[in-house]
Amino acid sequence: ALLSRVYLQQEDYGAAETAATDVIESGRFLLLEDYADVFNRSGNTKEDIFTIEVTAQDGFNSYIDFYAGVNAGGSGQIAINDSHMERYDTSDQRAQLFYFDNLGVRRTGKWRDNESMDGNINIIRLAEMYLTRAECRFRDNDLPGALEDINEVRSRAGAPLFEEADLSLEDILNERYLELCFEGHLLRDIKRTKRNIGDIPFDDPRMVFPIPQREMDLNGMLVQNPGY
Repeated sequence: ALLSRVYLQQEDYGAAETAATDVIESGRFLLLEDYADVFNRSGNTKEDIFTIEVTAQDGFNSYIDFYAGVNAGGSGQIAINDSHMERYDTSDQRAQLFYFDNLGVRRTGKWRDNESMDGNINIIRLAEMYLTRAECRFRDNDLPGALEDINEVRSRAGAPLFEEADLSLEDILNERYLELCFEGHLLRDIKRTKRNIGDIPFDDPRMVFPIPQREMDLNGMLVQNPGY
């Protein structure tokens, strides 16, 4: 699963497809019937490939602090814009996972464990593998295969299914946005597909962090990233 991410980032689409297929066909993982059941769980699900376990002893799921509103135990740093919600079809169950907090601000419900605060953090799950393979198949002109994969994900969400004649690469990239939002994928996808963020180019120095000074001090061969 991790290899599929690496190959996708390297634009090695054949290898990324093979790696994703190995995971999908392993028989170890399944898409859950209800999208909401994937998140805010203290145990693993059949969709989880890799999660970070958070226990009551650990104390706190930092994603909850970052994304959840104050009434759900978070600090409320992230609000969901109308432009994001407008991407969902009216029948898409994924849109129901968003909620308004007691201040009237829309939040994502992916990190909303307001009882134990120790829900696991999803890092890699099966839906990502289907969408990776869909993109790779489309780029390799395997339109029936790409259609099958993207509709597997959309069917679970209750969203309208695509027809082969209408499917585009932008549709697949948008599906990654809808399915995997707030799980740490967007910036990598923007960079690898060479899209800008507003007026900031994808390869702008502001799109990477500086190498920590400690690492620079320990290794004189390192060259600091531009702009720092």
